Amino acid sequence: MKTDTSAVNIDRDIGDFHYKVDYGYDAGVGLDERVVNYISDVKQDPDWVREFRGARSARDALMGRSSRRCKADV
Repeated sequence: MKTDTSAVNIDRDIGDFHYKVDYGYDAGVGLDERVVNYISDVKQDPDWVREFRGARSARDALMGRSSRRCKADV
């Protein structure tokens, strides 16, 4: 249901602004092995860090745990 605002004379363009942001890096949406590898590449992590992150995410997947560490009710 849309509210009728025709009786109120408000300039809706005032305060309706945004800034164009050109990000240098974009990992996309979600968190999977591809994203973890992309982040490791960008940060130039050593191989042992990449292996540690990969082992951790694989272990979590086997145990049915989400890669999210924060609960939704927090």
